[in-house]
Amino acid sequence: MNARKREQSELALAKAEYERISTVHEVLYDMSMAASDAVRARDSRDYTNEDAKHAHCDAFQASVQEEQADACDRMLVLTYGRKVADQMRAQAAERAVALRDELDRRIKARRIGRTR
Repeated sequence: MNARKREQSELALAKAEYERISTVHEVLYDMSMAASDAVRARDSRDYTNEDAKHAHCDAFQASVQEEQADACDRMLVLTYGRKVADQMRAQAAERAVALRDELDRRIKARRIGRTR
């Protein structure tokens, strides 16, 4: 197998892994949201099943997100090379910080407005 075909094969495997872990993430999210909806719709105070579903989702969410980020990183590196992938991640991190800062600013402004 020549280098080009090997790279294409590695990229296809990385994409398949990303899709697989994204599906797991979506299932956990849907399970958690369904449990939350059931809690809101129920009159009784026994939420044992829903609490168990939330706990299950919470137990795996961090590792699933880490695996998803790793799979995304492999796709970026295989598609664009390490240097460009590093630049893209750095830009995304900067944007994430800016968005969090803006959100914090808006929340603080909203709180100040309510206290007046």
